[in-house]
Amino acid sequence: MPNLSNPPEAINILTLNCWGLKYIAKLRTQRLDEIGRRIAAAIPTPDIVGLQECWCQADYQAIRLHTKSVLPYGKFYHSGIFGSGLVILSQWPIEESSAVERGHLVIGLGDFNMVPSSLAHRLIESYAGVKDVWRILHPDSSLGPADNEAEKLCGKPIPHAAYNLQENGVTCDSLLNTWRWTKKDQKRLLKGENATVDSHTADPNGKRLDYIFYHPSSTNEYRISSARVGMTQRHPSLGCSLSDHFSVEATLSRAAPHDEAAQGSFDVGISSTQLPATLSSSSRDVLQSLVSPILKLIQSYALRQRHQRRLFLSHFLLSLLISIACSTGIWWSPRGRSSFVIALISTLHLSAGVISGLIGGLFIGSELRALKEFEWEIQNVGGRRHPFNTGEKEQGEETALKDIFD
Repeated sequence: MPNLSNPPEAINILTLNCWGLKYIAKLRTQRLDEIGRRIAAAIPTPDIVGLQECWCQADYQAIRLHTKSVLPYGKFYHSGIFGSGLVILSQWPIEESSAVERGHLVIGLGDFNMVPSSLAHRLIESYAGVKDVWRILHPDSSLGPADNEAEKLCGKPIPHAAYNLQENGVTCDSLLNTWRWTKKDQKRLLKGENATVDSHTADPNGKRLDYIFYHPSSTNEYRISSARVGMTQRHPSLGCSLSDHFSVEATLSRAAPHDEAAQGSFDVGISSTQLPATLSSSSRDVLQSLVSPILKLIQSYALRQRHQRRLFLSHFLLSLLISIACSTGIWWSPRGRSSFVIALISTLHLSAGVISGLIGGLFIGSELRALKEFEWEIQNVGGRRHPFNTGEKEQGEETALKDIFD
């Protein structure tokens, strides 16, 4: 974002997973069009909006049509094979949205697909130097759904749906979200039947997957003043929820400046990747406590991927044998129709096998090597060396990555 000589008194932020998968998400066009209307009519008016799973240009343009009067600047991200599904809307011109210089106000937002008790959440807060806005204002909020192990240890009763929205910040799998209802109830709703849920009904499956992370600028000029769950209203004509997620909204209010340094130019960075150059001692202590869980996760994932690679390569070899057998069988086939069927079976099997061979031999192998490099970096953070495989080795000894069937 650009420098502004007159910083705003408040910055209103909104993030929402739109559930806009083409051909898969139900009533996609109508829902995302209404999402655009709700953003434009929101009170307070949002200054920065982050949308996820907005995959189609047509949906993005529909949202822009409704919001351009209050959010004149927008960016649709085209990265990825099928696109990223990410959109940023802003009151201010967007100059950069990934790299953030030290000392600036940093905001990270989106559907992180994790619960507050997860390793990923702890890693983000400790290493990225940002804080979960909801946990700042609601430190006793739930760590996950009712069956989450960390939440069970807290000994809290199962919350009802309204409490989950107001105190726990639940955005996904809420009992109040119609897309989490049974298929039977969803069909009744789409037929026009008036279906409601008592907000004080127990809601054990509700979880918080959507976040706004925040790191103040060096002048500490903006403070978190409020956070809330939004977009809970239903579509006015369809009666369904606007998405399978609710939004998270927060307001950063400008604190009274204590010195001249706090009256400098205003600059906001939106980032989910930038890491601080240095860490505080408390952050380093947290990182040290996370080393072992991360290494265990790496080992577990590596073992799973090796198993997957064996399956893919085995499928390739099997398809190759079937293709050879079919090619041989064509010579003994008495009729042309039989030869065609055998040749078709051979071609289909070999085509699928080649794809499996590429995945197992190239892509998973590349992933395992990248994982090995990541493991080495984590070992350095922890000041120790852990092998990929089970069984301890001396410090500094590398674990070899075997090829193909390791």
